Amino acid sequence: TSVFSWHDTSDGHIPKGKGSHRDLGVVDLREFLLGRWNFQRVMVDAGSPNEDIEVMSGMASFTAGDKATPQDLAQTRMTLEQASCVLYSEIGMIQMNGVPVNTTRKMAYTFPNDDTRVAHVTFLDGPNKDGYFHSLNLTSGRWEATHHCGPDLYKGKFNVLSTRNSIKQGSNNSERPNIGPKKWEVTWNIDGPKKTQTIKTVYTSLL
Repeated sequence: TSVFSWHDTSDGHIPKGKGSHRDLGVVDLREFLLGRWNFQRVMVDAGSPNEDIEVMSGMASFTAGDKATPQDLAQTRMTLEQASCVLYSEIGMIQMNGVPVNTTRKMAYTFPNDDTRVAHVTFLDGPNKDGYFHSLNLTSGRWEATHHCGPDLYKGKFNVLSTRNSIKQGSNNSERPNIGPKKWEVTWNIDGPKKTQTIKTVYTSLL
């Protein structure tokens, strides 16, 4: 099993994000994320001669800090009292040259001042362990963030596609609450001397 790494160095820069489709806004980001999700990830390597495309699928979980094991919390340098944190863990599989490879990824989502609208995301594994990744605020339903990885620049776009409170249009033009899964996506465009790549991940919650 390998760590799926989107990065290899970090300059510690904390970027500013920006985000607006109000009907899909997430007021409580922590509550929105908690639970188990399927994900599908497509990676396009624009720097390769044939623009190689790789596809990954897997499972992800967001676990509340007060329900995490002491070992998991130790990775975040937090205690059980800091229960507002959320631990992200994913297990995926990707075909590399026709060979299936299992991958993992772990991150921590912390909410400064217990403001559950805004998360700060840090790496919990890989070469940038404990390094800052990006901020996230989905109150508008959209968000943009940047991350400097050595000489490479990552530009991320986040979009909420469905929330439990979003309204769906019925066949008779009536409006009704969405009772289906939650869904959101993130696309990272990477540009630099080491990588020229696009990584798009779609998350769908398990009911």
